[in-house]
Order: sequence, then structure tokens, then C-alpha cells
Amino acid sequence: FIVGDYKTAIEPVYERAILRALDNISKNVPEQELAIQWDVPLEFALLEGVWVQPWFSPLKQGILDRWVKLTAAVNPAIDMGFHFCYGDIGHQHFTQPKDMGFMVDMAKELLGQTKRRVDYIHMPVPKDRDDVAYFASLKGLQAVRGDMDIYLGLVHTDDLEGTQRRIKAALEVLNGFGVATECGWGRTSPEEIDSIVHILDAVSETNA
Repeated sequence: FIVGDYKTAIEPVYERAILRALDNISKNVPEQELAIQWDVPLEFALLEGVWVQPWFSPLKQGILDRWVKLTAAVNPAIDMGFHFCYGDIGHQHFTQPKDMGFMVDMAKELLGQTKRRVDYIHMPVPKDRDDVAYFASLKGLQAVRGDMDIYLGLVHTDDLEGTQRRIKAALEVLNGFGVATECGWGRTSPEEIDSIVHILDAVSETNA
């Protein structure tokens, strides 16, 4: 991690590197086989006031300005989405979201400010949140989502019944969503993947 005032100096260098990598990937992978996903854990740590200190102001608009710039660099023919990440160190978030408020607010602002199509947004759902209150903010996203897909990361290992409860709670608020795990599978054991695939298969059949 970069400390102190070095963030201000390093950020434009890092941004240029990301855009070069994006350009290289886009030129070498066929459009129909490619999707670009922006993982944004740092931004939500900043918004939650944990883990890292901001180096720019105003915070919210500064984040959105950066997102808009990145989205504009993606070829319109390529699918593009966001993973609103809360971290996965040891399968733990850097903080537990109290609800989906920050995520929905940022999604609405992003959709209102970017001129580029957003194909999907993925949002995590903690294992212990099968209450409608956690999902309530999603009502505000329904009217502005357009054709954008919403994926809720509510599938947890060895927890089919809990996954079904979380789906039921989300359906009280939002029509039409996909399901996924909270984060990627890069740190997931083969045994956990077996359980995840089983649960995904079971709930997909239930909601087909």
C-alpha cells in the first residue's frame, strides 16, 4: 500500500498503467469474448471511513470522476460492469456494510454521470443479512437501472437455506436480479467451490 502524500504523485502513473493495460487487452481479445469489470474496494473503504485515508476532495465526486473517466476508455462494443467490493481478506470484509445505501447511491450517481453503458453491477450481501431492511435501498435503483443487470452476492458456502432466505428478502424489494458469491473465487478452496456450484445450481432451478 502507498502511504501519505505519495498517493497524489503515484495515482496518475497508476492510472496511465491501467489505461495502457485496458488498451492492450481490448486490442488482443475479441470483443464478443471480453468483458471489463472494475473492482472498486478502495473506493468503498474511503466512503465507509475505514482502512485508508482520502487524498482528494470532495470524496464522493472525486470517486465518481475517476469512474467516469475509466468507463469512457472502454470500447462501447465490449461489456463492462462494476464489482462494488468490500474486501475478502480471509473471507472477511474490511467493514460490514450496514445496508446497501452507499452502494445504491454510488450506482445511481454513476448511471447519471457516465455517458458509457454500464452492463452490470455486483453488490455483496453478508451471510447474516437475510432481512429486507438490508436490501431496502435497492428500490431507488429499480427505476433508473434501465437494461443494466444487477447481481447480488448472496451465495455463501455450505448455506443453501440461508441463500434462499436472502433471495426471498431481496425479492421483496427488487425485481429481476442475478445471484453470485460475495467476491471472486481466487481464494476459495476446491471444497468450497463444490458447495458454491451446488447452491448456484439449486437456486437457479428454483427461480427458473
